[in-house]
This record gives sequence, C-alpha cells and structure tokens, in this order.
Amino acid sequence: MLPWLESRPDGVSDPRAQPGWAASLPEAGAVERRVIESQLGRAVRGPVAVAARCRYGLPAVIRTCPRLPDGSPFPTLYWLSCPAANVAVGRLEAAGSGCVLTGSTSNPTMYAQEWLATVPFPFRVRGGPELRAAVAAAARRFAAAVE
Repeated sequence: MLPWLESRPDGVSDPRAQPGWAASLPEAGAVERRVIESQLGRAVRGPVAVAARCRYGLPAVIRTCPRLPDGSPFPTLYWLSCPAANVAVGRLEAAGSGCVLTGSTSNPTMYAQEWLATVPFPFRVRGGPELRAAVAAAARRFAAAVE
C-alpha cells in the first residue's frame, strides 16, 4: 500500500494525483514552465504550479505532482526554484545557521543524481543506506568526469 493511502479514509486517492490536483494553484503555463526550467537548469517533468513568487513576480517555489506522467512516484512536493533564494539558503548554510534539508524518497538514485547534485551549497547525507550508496555512486561518476 502506498503511504499516502494509508492515512486516507476508505482508500480515497490523494487529490494531488487527480486532474486539477491543486485547485488553488493553477498549473504553470508554457511561459512559466520555460522560466522554471531556466531557473532549475533542466526540463520540468510532469505538471507544476507556482506556489510562491518573488518580489519581481517570478516563480520562487513550485509545487509538483506526487506522480510523474509515466506513473513513477515523485515524492518531493515543493521545490525552491528561485536562483536568488538558492544563493541565500547557501549563504545561511555556509554561515552555519543550521539550515537542514530533510526528505525521503523511493528513488534514491534519481534523488542523488537529479536533485542533490544541483544543491548549491555543502550538505551531508545522514542515515538511509540506499541514499548514501546512491550519493556515493553519483560522486564517483562526477569525480571520474574530471579525471
């Protein structure tokens, strides 16, 4: 059984997995998707919505769907997409302000290669032997690319 179904009465499906999954957050249009892709430096997979904007009206936080179009799980619901906000978080981390990223994933390889590889500041992986192994494999791959 999927974890989000366990906590829902009578097995009612997660509304985020249905069309119109974020009624209060309209799905990003083509122009917004291009802005988000530019911010992230990669293509956006699946539907996204802008959850928060910066003072210039650009996407700062995006909300994703819990499943990709191919049906595979995508457990990260919110992403910080604003480059300036990423720099600010990086400065907090570098200053030792106690910035901690937490999360879980059913796909540690994707998480390590596609998300953790883009985090713009130092971080450590604690616990989770599968994620630790995926991060180590990605680190070896990146190291081999510059030898």
